[in-house]
Amino acid sequence: MTKTEIFDILKQFLVEELEIDNHKVAMDAKIKDDIDIDSLDFADIAVFVEEKFGFVIKAEDFKKLVTINDFCNYIEQKKAN
Repeated sequence: MTKTEIFDILKQFLVEELEIDNHKVAMDAKIKDDIDIDSLDFADIAVFVEEKFGFVIKAEDFKKLVTINDFCNYIEQKKAN
């Protein structure tokens, strides 16, 4: 799975399930500052990642991710392992 495919899947989830404005979700968007992901949203994202990509994302890992690009890289790396 390519990083572009991961981004498309993640963007679709963020827009459809968390009702984030489509235009806010970009690779360089900051997860907390630009798209306002909070701890409740994180729980939804964690469940989504586990179901869609097959691994559990840890809270301490999520805290290290600043942008959507960082998050896509993280998923890509975990999928490769």
